[in-house]
Amino acid sequence: MFTDAPLRQMEEIMRAVSAGFACEPVEFNAEGNHAHLLLNFPPQVLETAAPSGYRHLQLR
Repeated sequence: MFTDAPLRQMEEIMRAVSAGFACEPVEFNAEGNHAHLLLNFPPQVLETAAPSGYRHLQLR
């Protein structure tokens, strides 16, 4: 179960990674043991590049 401190840290990390891919986080929330992230990708951003960046975070 997520608590407030880890959720805030995850949101900060997701926002930082999103900025690196030039996309904008629209919504971030969590339920139980998983999180939801909704991103807005501008047309010039390659959508397949961002998921690999987020997957890399899971390996840490």
